[in-house]
Amino acid sequence: MQSISNLDLAFEGAQDVVYFTHDYFASSSDKNNFIQATAKLSKKHGVNKLVAVCPLEHELYWTEDKHTTLEVRDNAQMSALQSFDKMTILNSNLVFGRDSYIFHYLTQCVLAGKVPKSIGGSKSFQYKPVSAEDLAVAVESAFSNINDLKGKRFSVNGSTSTSLNQLLHSIEKQVGKDQGSTSLRRSLLGLGLSDYVEEFFTGITHDKNMGRFAEYMEQHTPNLEAGIPDLFKQLGI
Repeated sequence: MQSISNLDLAFEGAQDVVYFTHDYFASSSDKNNFIQATAKLSKKHGVNKLVAVCPLEHELYWTEDKHTTLEVRDNAQMSALQSFDKMTILNSNLVFGRDSYIFHYLTQCVLAGKVPKSIGGSKSFQYKPVSAEDLAVAVESAFSNINDLKGKRFSVNGSTSTSLNQLLHSIEKQVGKDQGSTSLRRSLLGLGLSDYVEEFFTGITHDKNMGRFAEYMEQHTPNLEAGIPDLFKQLGI
């Protein structure tokens, strides 16, 4: 859904709503505006329960200021909660499963024998990947406990910590390749071209946003649970 007007129509008659941050990175409305609009439309249409799921990798890391991506997201989420107090926000860590883009992408890179350096060379930041099945449990639990959780934000994490580089090596092992056999490549054509030139030739692609995502996490090492309690720990799951 790429426009606020379409979103308005989708809310007509809705009572319980699950919102997912979309994974489009070009020719679409701003994601932060979308979640705020979702909250306001929920109030307008008399929605009873709203659970918003915001996967870490779905955020737009290609912005005018690439150093404040999560801060801008947090401000938008707090504004959304103020607009609609029956809303619960789940900020999930990396999600793995059948439809996980980043895991499919890393597997394709391993099979092709090369991966962007910003992704494959990311060794410092430790993610806690959560399975799609566990994320579904988190959503169900949020609805079941909405009276205790509404008006709040929670993180949804797995139990094991890993870097993108370690994930890459795990995938290499799974497909029968030697650890470290996937070469690290730089920007477009290996020329170190500027963002603007790359955008002109390739557009804002999933791959480009993923590279920016990895760079952001590596450079800023944000604490994803700071001020945002883990839902599973909160509910004792």
